[in-house]
Amino acid sequence: MEQHPLGFLPYEPLRNNEIRLLHVEPGVSKRISIQLSNVNLDTQPAFWALSYVWGPSENPAVVTINGIPFSVTRNLYHALVEYRRQFSENNGKTANSFLWVDAICLNQSDHIEKSIQVPRMSLIYGRCERVLAWLGPVEDDDMADVHHLADKLKIFEAPADSGHQSTAEDDRITSFRKSAYSDPKAAAVVESVRRALRSIGRRPWFRRIWILQEAVLAQRQPLLLCGQFDLGYEIFFKTWVMMLDPSHDGQLLHTFATTNPVRFKAIEVVYGKILSDRRSRIQENAIPQVDEQRQCAIEVLELLNETTELEATVLNKLS
Repeated sequence: MEQHPLGFLPYEPLRNNEIRLLHVEPGVSKRISIQLSNVNLDTQPAFWALSYVWGPSENPAVVTINGIPFSVTRNLYHALVEYRRQFSENNGKTANSFLWVDAICLNQSDHIEKSIQVPRMSLIYGRCERVLAWLGPVEDDDMADVHHLADKLKIFEAPADSGHQSTAEDDRITSFRKSAYSDPKAAAVVESVRRALRSIGRRPWFRRIWILQEAVLAQRQPLLLCGQFDLGYEIFFKTWVMMLDPSHDGQLLHTFATTNPVRFKAIEVVYGKILSDRRSRIQENAIPQVDEQRQCAIEVLELLNETTELEATVLNKLS
């Protein structure tokens, strides 16, 4: 059977209000088998959408789409493998059978189709039941740290016995962070969690200009997957802010915001109140004694609030 090059498939043309959705067949083999079909959005189909980074085009993997071998990037392949493992049929988890993935569901060699479909991606992410945000696989060297982080996030997010859930989460994170001051073993775990947060925060997914379009437009809180670990979207961002505390450390905030404005904006949108409250305290209590670095950080925050907006998605084309 002929192997088609990346981005080529005998696609059925899209008509009217149609999109393509894929179904990943259950299985445990290395080969991913996919069924791709056209679906009219007017029928209100139930589907998820994948948010991910294409990754390098070198050393692609091969999946089967409607019986035809098709090349995809390694990062997308790993995402599909993990999606199949955790969310395909008959595995005990709740998931939908259909998934939208830009590299497969859009005909990347048809520039006319892309010119029509790319502007509609906000509609697709707004209509999907869930956004699955794939951060990439976890390497062996990072496995222990990410495992610690995932375990702690579940503890932080556990339902509150009484009172407000958000306050309970804040208290748990604060208590965990402070445990490092008096217990050497706890300090090692705290540092492990911080390493994981820093490492994950540097992943390419957080630098994507369209992160807000995909994550914010979703009907429900996105699923944040890092390898086999479900990190919990909102609790991850809250923990990132409270454990690394960029709004308290003026130099960290300045460096983070100026070098990674999109990533910072995403965190600010999700937990803007945390940053806003701390910024207000800095302004109220420290001016005019506030140092130059921290004042610069405040100005960066204000600039981001005023100028950073959602931008239209432009698909990467692999060479």
